Amino acid sequence: MVSLIVWILIICIIGLLSLIVYQLYQTGDRLVWRDNLLGGLIGLVTDFLDTLGVGSFVTTTTLFQVTNYLDDERNLPGTMNIAHAIPTITEALFFVTIVKVDPTTLITMVLAAVVGSLIGSEVVVRLDQAMIQKKLWRLL
Repeated sequence: MVSLIVWILIICIIGLLSLIVYQLYQTGDRLVWRDNLLGGLIGLVTDFLDTLGVGSFVTTTTLFQVTNYLDDERNLPGTMNIAHAIPTITEALFFVTIVKVDPTTLITMVLAAVVGSLIGSEVVVRLDQAMIQKKLWRLL
């Protein structure tokens, strides 16, 4: 079962890379190449730190701000999903080959992550930014 999961993960990585390269060639814009490489690099670094227990949300948003990666904060949820896609699949590939994982648990968690990213990003984009910032300051 593990070898099947490994092959599925490898196919997903190749498929996503192919899709990204295809889209980049369609635009032909060098800035798009640079931005996608930067986003992938940020995802790779923050997912590695996440594996060590640092967490990836705060580190990703911080690196996005430091590098001026996003023009509009409303694009943050979708951009984080894309920037973390290939690094997360690669991380899963390493974990599945090294750590014994119950297939039922793995498949359930992957499905939950996919559904959560699809639904969550749509919900977050529609939230009132000013209200969230005010409530956040009250918590601090």
